[in-house]
Amino acid sequence: SARLLEVAAAHVTANFGAYTFRCLVMLTWAFSALGPHDAALFRGLAAQLSPVLHTGSCHDLSMLAWAFGNAGIRQDKLFSDIAQRSAPRLADFCAQDLADTVRSFARNGFFHRGFLLGAATAMEKLDASAEQLATFVCSAAQLRPKHHGTRAAVATLLPKCINLVHKFRDEDLASLVLAVATCFYIDAQGEQTEAAGTETPPAVAAFVEATVDSLLRPEPRLPRFSAAAVATVALGLAAAGEACPKAEGAYAALVSEARERLPGVDAQTLCTLLAAFSGMPRSADVCDAVRSHAAEVAKRLDEGPLDETTWPALMHIGLRLAAAAGMPSDAATPAHIGVEELTALLRGRALRGSTGQQVILDWSEVVPIDLLCCSWAADR
Repeated sequence: SARLLEVAAAHVTANFGAYTFRCLVMLTWAFSALGPHDAALFRGLAAQLSPVLHTGSCHDLSMLAWAFGNAGIRQDKLFSDIAQRSAPRLADFCAQDLADTVRSFARNGFFHRGFLLGAATAMEKLDASAEQLATFVCSAAQLRPKHHGTRAAVATLLPKCINLVHKFRDEDLASLVLAVATCFYIDAQGEQTEAAGTETPPAVAAFVEATVDSLLRPEPRLPRFSAAAVATVALGLAAAGEACPKAEGAYAALVSEARERLPGVDAQTLCTLLAAFSGMPRSADVCDAVRSHAAEVAKRLDEGPLDETTWPALMHIGLRLAAAAGMPSDAATPAHIGVEELTALLRGRALRGSTGQQVILDWSEVVPIDLLCCSWAADR
């Protein structure tokens, strides 16, 4: 019961020194899995565990990373110690422990270049499953995706991902496409300098091409994708299209799948689809998809306010569309576009900037918008 766990946490906090390292590892894991996630308790556990990490096994280190990551309690000193203690022993980790540790670091916003590169090299030599590879790559891409270390780590594992492309679960494959696009294709503000001068490895385009083949093979996979997975893979392939022309081969199928699911999708998925289609080269199908999804968003806005996590994404898309359509820069700002203006914009109606100039959106003439930073979609 909750009361029993509270009593146990209090007892452990008062008697840290009475427990062996192994016992503390198991207690940390148990409190993370069951609660309570008391910051003072986990700070005390971290202080006790850090000095004796060298006595733990590889699995112990992975369990500790998982426990703190799952509890959402950031302890950079402990994570740094785990990374440093793990580095010389990464070849002894199993694939699941490597994937769990990378995911736990990402959950807590901890980035360690040396550990990530070493873990990717170790994972590449193991017989990792499709699920383990997806966990590793998607987690690595969450933090500083443009960092040369992250790109190198992801690129190291892409050949294995290509070999297993037909074995990924649908949601995992969609997330992988967006993770790879985030690292190599979607521009992210504030990280351009970290990736300056780097070339996109051939394995990146090869992975995109293998994914398209998997989606469109004789027994297409897209019909069984969830609406969220369709939106995620559409966003990733939209970003990859210019650098990897084969990605465009999936656009018609993505538009068709999205059209069938349109009435029932949630607001965030709807915004992700609108962002994806707005980033694709204009064709009759794509223009129709942008128009219909924009109209659906406008309808949702008429019915009531969107949740606070979706509104920033929608405003981002709306402003990019407004700028791409030629709206004056003094009008394409959050200060000038509220719910009423955004609704009109999404419906392609006339708008007026402070200069009095009218803008009417014709989706066939609006150039594809720069997806820029769509981290809100990658966090799904």
